[in-house]
Amino acid sequence: MTSSHGDSRPHLKVAALGATLLLLMVVVVGLGVLSLTSIQRDYETFAEEDFPAFNHLIHVDRDLFRARAALEEALLTADLEHSDAALVEYELQLDRTEARWIEYLEVAKNSPGEVELQNDYEQHRASWIAANLTLKELSLSNAPVEQAIVSDLVMESSLHFDAARTAVHDLEEEFYEPLVENGTDASRFDARLLLLVLLGIGATVGLGISIASVRSTKRQYLELRQRELNKRFRSLVESAQDVITVVSGGDDLSVMSTDLGPLAVSPDAPPVTSVADILDPATYEIWEAADRIVRLSNRTEKIEFESKWTGGPAVYVEAQGSTMADDPTERVWVWRDITERKELELQLSHQAFHDSLTGVANRSLLHDRIDHALSMSNRSGRPVTLLFADLDDFKTVNDSLGHHAGDELLKIITERITSSVRSSDTVARLGGDEFAVLLEDTDAETAAELCERVLKSIARIVELGERFVSPSASIGIATALPGTTTEELIRNADLAMYAAKNAGRGQSKAYQERMHEVTSEALVLQADLRNAITNDELALHFQPTVSLSNGDIEGFEALLRWAHPERGTIPPDRFIPIAEATGLIIPIGRWVLQEACTAAVQLRHEKGASLTMSVNISPQQLRDPNIVRTVETALARTGLPAPSLVLEITEGSLLDDDSSIERLNDLKNLGLQIAIDDFGTGYASVSYLQNLPIDIVKIDRSFISGDALTEGERKAFLNAIIGLAKSLNLRSVAEGVEDEDQRDELTELGCDTGQGFLWSPATPLSQTQFVIEQISGEHATTVNTSSGAPD
Repeated sequence: MTSSHGDSRPHLKVAALGATLLLLMVVVVGLGVLSLTSIQRDYETFAEEDFPAFNHLIHVDRDLFRARAALEEALLTADLEHSDAALVEYELQLDRTEARWIEYLEVAKNSPGEVELQNDYEQHRASWIAANLTLKELSLSNAPVEQAIVSDLVMESSLHFDAARTAVHDLEEEFYEPLVENGTDASRFDARLLLLVLLGIGATVGLGISIASVRSTKRQYLELRQRELNKRFRSLVESAQDVITVVSGGDDLSVMSTDLGPLAVSPDAPPVTSVADILDPATYEIWEAADRIVRLSNRTEKIEFESKWTGGPAVYVEAQGSTMADDPTERVWVWRDITERKELELQLSHQAFHDSLTGVANRSLLHDRIDHALSMSNRSGRPVTLLFADLDDFKTVNDSLGHHAGDELLKIITERITSSVRSSDTVARLGGDEFAVLLEDTDAETAAELCERVLKSIARIVELGERFVSPSASIGIATALPGTTTEELIRNADLAMYAAKNAGRGQSKAYQERMHEVTSEALVLQADLRNAITNDELALHFQPTVSLSNGDIEGFEALLRWAHPERGTIPPDRFIPIAEATGLIIPIGRWVLQEACTAAVQLRHEKGASLTMSVNISPQQLRDPNIVRTVETALARTGLPAPSLVLEITEGSLLDDDSSIERLNDLKNLGLQIAIDDFGTGYASVSYLQNLPIDIVKIDRSFISGDALTEGERKAFLNAIIGLAKSLNLRSVAEGVEDEDQRDELTELGCDTGQGFLWSPATPLSQTQFVIEQISGEHATTVNTSSGAPD
């Protein structure tokens, strides 16, 4: 009994020990399962409730940094002339920060530290807004800005941004990051502890040796496999076109390409061991914020920056980071040179917003600048003015000299306009020969001075090959009123420009509300003009041309007048452009030619057979295939000798095409005389005149009065034109002679004939007898001209 009982005790002990171990295994496994379940539930709660807030907080931190960087770049632009892009970037960053902050508050309600962070954020927000307003005021001011003011703004605003970011970092460190790190570490610790317990229990039941053997074999295989994968990975990294780096810990580089490409540092720099060694400090902060997002949220993040370490031309780099699949603590960052792509983007952007011929702003960019200027004006009350310029008779340059010459003229005009305005003003070409100048913070007086400066600059003589061109422009001025839209400002400036063009060449007009009425009135005049001939509303007035050598009348010029039954006398500069634009000039011109020839026969019968009659022929009439037949018919019906008829054409009518030259020669073959009207304001050259059947050169009145020229320029032009006429055996006629001093000067220079108020304004045919008698009796008597305007 004793021995038997003694023999059973070891078995009982073994059984008890086995039961105890089995019970311990069940208890440990149960506790491990409960622990893992609790940890998993806590981590899922964090992921659902707290991680979205944490993710938004990280973006708030990054947006705060970018806003501060944008502010510093805008404020540290010394001359503030090119800070528009930086200002826009700063405003965008402030908007993003504000939007991100609102999202954070929405998802982080009742979170620990949320109230304190809200107070810190609001405390410093006022400083950012104040810095933004100060920047806008400085960018709008034309006065020089002291560097000390800019430095103080940068220092004060940077301190507020850093204080806000510090508050964000404190909340991350105190609340969010401990949740991530503790949850992850606890999960790993409990999992390892459970694995060790299971391995110990397994060893107790006889499985320890087998499990250890399998684990050892597997570990050896995995290590061998890992070494092979690392070898292949390094080979792939070194042969890749992009720069590939593996970042461990904070910013340590555990793997990187042999050739750093766009990230290359100076040969004298220390060995590269971290990301901080290949990025400048400002870019490093941006990368650090992006890397934190990759590390904590396990998602791909991309940034772009300009490499500052190369020491050569600008190199743009794109960096994309993501976590390793087998180890989230390591991040793979791929660095790619995107300089060509960036340059192409900049080139396409420039082409989209700039004129390809002249390089100045195009219509799209002008609209954007006007939108911005009006928006600023609505807040500050500072005026915004738009100049709308259109070259006079530019089509003639293209038709007579070719499109290449026209393009060269447009480039020259662009340079003259740009040099005449301020560097802060926006010069734009809207297409064809239309230009615009946006003047910000400019009152009406300054705008008028700039406009006059532009007009004088454009009016300087231009040499295009063998031709001398005397360009001019018509400019409309419109100033925005409160509530004026971009489209309204452009339309008003356009209407003012047409008013200036209708008033004559080389003028400017300021927009007035009645110009809309004028536009409507032009449509009514167009309808009335169609019935003017049949209703006997048109009439001819006649102005004498007088010999400067003996004072005798040599002839008359027929000038068209319109006596509207309701509107009274309408001057030619109002209805002739309408007739040209609608084609009515052809039937009107036919009527004028017939009436002028009839009047010439009557005057020759009363005062002598030597009198001539001059009739203006428009460019559209010269292009009419029936012009020669029209002249022949008028001469045949009235019996006027062909040499007594003078057809006046403008320089703009002298087109370089065979049909126009042929018609001009056919008209000359009829025996009549050809005169160039307004000579000196167009595009004719000496060699060109030699090849045309010209008899008379009529000098434009602008060279007589010299309103747009200096005294020296005026005399030089007069001397040159009269000398040119004599060298080509052409007669010269001076238009717009108003006083005896002008007459005496022209006589001294050798001009043949004069025409103007000194002798008589244009009068009806019934009054020509009185004019003839008065001029014949008193060669130098000036006729009272108070009742009329210059023709």
